[in-house]
Amino acid sequence: SPARGAGRGRCTGRRHGARGPPGQGPHGHGPVKDPQEAEGRAALTRGVREAAAAEAVALETVETDAEEADEQAEEEGDDGDEVALEASMIGGSRKGELSVLATMSETGLDLAVTGGKPLDEQLRIDLSAEVEAFKLARLAWDDEVVGQREPPLQAFGKAHVSPPSGAFLQATPQGELDLLAAVKEIVGPAKQVIDLFAGCGTFALPLAETAEVHAVEGEKAMMAALDLGWRRAQGLKKVSHEARDLFRRPLMPDELQKTDAVVIDPPRAGAEAQVRELAASAVPVIAFVSCNPVTFARDAKILLAGNYQLHWVQVVDQFRWSSHVELVAKFTRKA
Repeated sequence: SPARGAGRGRCTGRRHGARGPPGQGPHGHGPVKDPQEAEGRAALTRGVREAAAAEAVALETVETDAEEADEQAEEEGDDGDEVALEASMIGGSRKGELSVLATMSETGLDLAVTGGKPLDEQLRIDLSAEVEAFKLARLAWDDEVVGQREPPLQAFGKAHVSPPSGAFLQATPQGELDLLAAVKEIVGPAKQVIDLFAGCGTFALPLAETAEVHAVEGEKAMMAALDLGWRRAQGLKKVSHEARDLFRRPLMPDELQKTDAVVIDPPRAGAEAQVRELAASAVPVIAFVSCNPVTFARDAKILLAGNYQLHWVQVVDQFRWSSHVELVAKFTRKA
């Protein structure tokens, strides 16, 4: 799957790939005889233990309802496989590998294809016909939108957002709800929230139902989609946004002074530079979302050394057919 920022991967569910990872069984459906499975779970346990150091930390695992997710995704998932096959027949090349990323949306499948033949007039005609035949919401070919019947909308709380093609989203709607519930619990009654690596508003927009939010993300197109979704929504508090490379220009402690809580959801590489500035800040509460236990452990150590306390870690087992997990952790600054 394509990745955001420093390489955050995505798996099936809301995201439906044309081909599953080789050598891996369905995650959460009995034992998987795959060394990556054991390695991934061991890394999670090791990472949490290292991050917690000598503190007592609660660890909870939430497994998303795989059966429910399968039933919900089955029809659109089959369509995703079929249209991926059609795309490969129409625009595939013998010299390269065609990649098809299918995302479920409220208005139909949203397809992003890379590695195909260069677009010409006949290929545009053929692909436009596929958009109508499969009732796709949108079809992008190597980042160029070649057909769109309707904007591919994603619901983030009260807001409906049309992300740019191939933009980062959580892997499954069920997992996203679990993550959001945990983040809301951590943020609590905060009135001023900063959302770092905000994407298209997965957390920022639902949090805006009770708090003013400043969303920061490196991709301008995702910030524009978030802003448009916020402006069209009803009943949300102010959401400001900023396109900023948090790896090269992290928010500094003085920029974090007036916030009650920070949500941070970095790519798999983590956010070492930004976490160092958080550790030096006076932010009372941090909701840390991560899809990589190893980089989470590294970044959590920095927060612990900066006088933060790790209260609990909740694991969300949403990456089907893989050994990967997502987690949410609560940090507060010690008095």
